[in-house]
Amino acid sequence: MYGKFLMFKVFPVVCIILFLLFFRSGYFLNDSTFWIGLCLIPYVLRYQRKQNRSLRFLPLVLLIMAAGFYVHAATVRYLLFTFTVILLIESCYQKISSLLLWIFLIISPLFQYLSEIFTFPIRIKLSEWTGHILQMAGFDVRISGNLIQMNGEEFSVDPACMGLRMIGLSFLAGVFLNQHYQHVTGKNLSFFTTPLLMTIVFVLNIFSNLIRILILVIFNIPPQDIMHDFVGILSLVIYVWVPLLFLIKLVYKQFSRPFPIQITSQSNTYSLYINCIILVINAFLILHKTEANHLNTVNPEILKSRNYNIKIVENGITQFRNKHALVYVKNINGFYATDHSPYICWKGSGYEFKSVKQEIISGNRIYTGTLQKGDENLQTAWWFSNNKCNTNSQLDWRWRMIKGEGNFALINVTSTSKEDLQLAIQEWL
Repeated sequence: MYGKFLMFKVFPVVCIILFLLFFRSGYFLNDSTFWIGLCLIPYVLRYQRKQNRSLRFLPLVLLIMAAGFYVHAATVRYLLFTFTVILLIESCYQKISSLLLWIFLIISPLFQYLSEIFTFPIRIKLSEWTGHILQMAGFDVRISGNLIQMNGEEFSVDPACMGLRMIGLSFLAGVFLNQHYQHVTGKNLSFFTTPLLMTIVFVLNIFSNLIRILILVIFNIPPQDIMHDFVGILSLVIYVWVPLLFLIKLVYKQFSRPFPIQITSQSNTYSLYINCIILVINAFLILHKTEANHLNTVNPEILKSRNYNIKIVENGITQFRNKHALVYVKNINGFYATDHSPYICWKGSGYEFKSVKQEIISGNRIYTGTLQKGDENLQTAWWFSNNKCNTNSQLDWRWRMIKGEGNFALINVTSTSKEDLQLAIQEWL
């Protein structure tokens, strides 16, 4: 009786409260991807085949829980909450589809962060591919980073564009079709087949965006034209959702397997106690917020030799200003941390990136771009540095931190002219 009370009353209520705390804190983006993902959760849970209870996620929950005491990041707390919810469901009721985990990840800001930051080089490549295709077709096209110029018009490949913004919805479409075929066929895919499907969805989305950009440039459709969004939606349907429909059907025909035969099992008092302890610790880690310890990664001797006014903006971020340049040094706590990307931070200040490209200066790969806000134009550049290595690669600096090559910081240099920017870049490199 006590066990049923915990399973059907206490555990669900606590999970809902913790989820609402995340929502109230502003952690979620509150966009269409978030709300559609929430609507998919009941659909996924409703059509579950009866299976045995499982504690398969217990080791992972314990690992994230241990990390939560040292890594004070909202993402870690959310991952702990996600896997705890799935552990509670599987240990108290039955083993469920991994699709629920995919939904929790897709609706989180972590997904948008990864899609915006780690696809940054892909956006620049999309511009290059588009330009090369148009040049081979005989069009007079110039390419500068993510900027495409043709017939006096400029087009930029931006993450806010309709096509790239649809990646989350494409993944949710994959989840929906996967669950639909589970219900229709009475079969399931292996745990590792779903990530492969999602990878294919991602590739289809990139191809869809390439087609979309080609159409927008060839027919000169600006962002303010209603056809701009229509072309994005149409490309998504034709080149992602329709192929995905046939692909998932084929995958289920070739690689699906029947659900295991259910063996009746009674509630385990031991697992209930474990769940209670995990929920209490989970609630503590979510509610208890500790400021991260930001380490200084900038050489103090170098700072003394530079004629900058220094100001501490906030924890881990230092501003350096003189009449030629504005520099932000943003310390990064660990390989797992977000990096305060200028591409996001400057947009939050009302600026738009009009041109972004990769440059090699003194053997160092960095990103440069043009910022525009009304009539104001600024030149900016950024890279990651640990005083020994300078790189613009997300994977590179994270891997170097894992190997113990020191703490990295993001260096963001901004000037009013290209000449001042080049001098400041050379100085800080």
